[in-house]
Amino acid sequence: MCVEANVPAVTIDGKVMPFKDWVLAIGNGVAPTYALDDDIEPTWIKIPKEMQVTYSGEPVKAIADEIYGGLHDNIGNIEYLRDRAILTPLNANVDKINREVLERLPGNSKLYKSCDTLCKSSSTHGADEVLYPSDYLNTLKFSGMPNHELEIKEGAPIMLLRNINPKKVC
Repeated sequence: MCVEANVPAVTIDGKVMPFKDWVLAIGNGVAPTYALDDDIEPTWIKIPKEMQVTYSGEPVKAIADEIYGGLHDNIGNIEYLRDRAILTPLNANVDKINREVLERLPGNSKLYKSCDTLCKSSSTHGADEVLYPSDYLNTLKFSGMPNHELEIKEGAPIMLLRNINPKKVC
């Protein structure tokens, strides 16, 4: 991970560390953890106060407000978009955040769908149509694979992640 902007350091249990080191420690599974009341193992990570978003109401809206609050004033400003990202470990959260940010952009969205036809040369073609109907296949969501539908607007930030190798990134 390369952090090029001045991101403030974080303080964890009285220890100050650069933000990028903290995120890498979480990703590598070496960040300090603690246990809640009845937990046997410490599996919780303490998030510093300066990194928390306070909200009352909808958390996804609060995160989008915090990161993309000035989006309307910065449409087309590549630096503004490049310097912002929201990290989340779950694809379901990514979908919610994408919808929230997409709604903030002006204009009409366009929906792109994947191709969902079976190869006619397959010897089990008839069985595949019964076992794996396209309606079912279109609902599947996999990490590292795009969803069946992609909704975008002109000017929407799109991040393409490929071949991420932490040892060779920086």
